[in-house]
Amino acid sequence: MRRKLDYDWLLFDLDGTLTDPFEGITRSVEYALNAFGIEVEDRRTLAPFIGPPLVPSFMKYFGMTEDLAKEALRLGAQKLPIETKLIVRRDYVE
Repeated sequence: MRRKLDYDWLLFDLDGTLTDPFEGITRSVEYALNAFGIEVEDRRTLAPFIGPPLVPSFMKYFGMTEDLAKEALRLGAQKLPIETKLIVRRDYVE
């Protein structure tokens, strides 16, 4: 016998599970780095930012202080062009 599930909402954790977060995360990180005058030639070098917290990653990979890393996070999250926010992830299966 089938039981009807009575839910108003169903949430999925998409990042890294059902979708590929590479585009959104690396573009956001690149945007933040550019604001500090740091150019990124190949966004694939930013792949280590996918998964771990971003503030410690900015500190580890770019030698930022905690305050600068928090500012980079703010810039990447709030100043990212809207067209990029619309392409934050791709489905693994196309």
